[in-house]
Amino acid sequence: MADNGTQLFIAANGPSYIYNNLTNTFAQILDVDFPGAVTVGYLDGYFVFNEPNSQRIWVTQLLDGTSIDPLDFASAEGSPDGVVGLIVDHREVWVYGTGTIEVWYDTGSSDFPLQRIQGAFNEIGCISAYTIAKMDNGLFWLGADARGQGIVYRANGYTGQRISTHAVEWQIQQYGNLTDAIAYTYQQDGHSFYVLTFPSANATWVYDVATGAWHERAGWSNGAFTRHRSNCQMAFNAKIIVGDYENGNIYALDLNTYADNGQTQKWLRSWRALPTGQNNLKRTAQHSMQIDIESGVGLNGVPLQDMYLTTDVVEVNNYFLLSEGGDSIIDE
Repeated sequence: MADNGTQLFIAANGPSYIYNNLTNTFAQILDVDFPGAVTVGYLDGYFVFNEPNSQRIWVTQLLDGTSIDPLDFASAEGSPDGVVGLIVDHREVWVYGTGTIEVWYDTGSSDFPLQRIQGAFNEIGCISAYTIAKMDNGLFWLGADARGQGIVYRANGYTGQRISTHAVEWQIQQYGNLTDAIAYTYQQDGHSFYVLTFPSANATWVYDVATGAWHERAGWSNGAFTRHRSNCQMAFNAKIIVGDYENGNIYALDLNTYADNGQTQKWLRSWRALPTGQNNLKRTAQHSMQIDIESGVGLNGVPLQDMYLTTDVVEVNNYFLLSEGGDSIIDE
């Protein structure tokens, strides 16, 4: 979506819509020259959008998303890959292909206002248009190129800087279908988050710019972790509002609320054994364990923590229940 102050342009991967806040009307774009839109941005009075299944990017008439001139398009031809999506950032149009990126700017020409910036060509593309998002004064996306896919990047000048770790990339590779991945960003308590969801894999990963760390974020359903319930985000009335992917519910992301729409939140923390390089390959024995947990008050009394032990060689089928904030351990 993008707005020009009066109109809100909603690109719907083909048929698209305009909401006019002056006339309070919502209607499909019916101009006979409109080819459909996958993604849309706003630049200097124009709506800029990419045509589905093509290399073409278009502009609408000035300040009117309902009117399209049949000649107001250009092709991203630095590489023969098709355009996946675009985004406007710092008054420049980033055009993402399946294996490359081109950056365009407004020249002010009356024929077609956009032109590619010489030298602003990146041989990293994007696997899914809906993973492209702004945050921390830059752009983030799930990458792809001629050699593979599944690395997460942020823009560094006109190039892509890898921000995913090998562990996160390995997990992403296990998902198979990445083309339906989606992402949104938000800022809370000084931390900026890139929230990347894989609907087909039922999984969500989150990158924290402030710490440079990744974590998996999940819901809980039928005794198992699932993708996080949030599908999209908007800052409104000093709150972070997200939409539920399964229904029309909206929620506020509140750090002082310890339930997801009334359902108890569950957290899983795992860590690896001591690397062998740190003990000269000698066998080690752990005689005690200390778990540091930030304490608090649960929704229905004292929170409980379950602990499960396993090794690479044998499974240790012992569960431990920590009660009263960890004062006692019961071997189950």
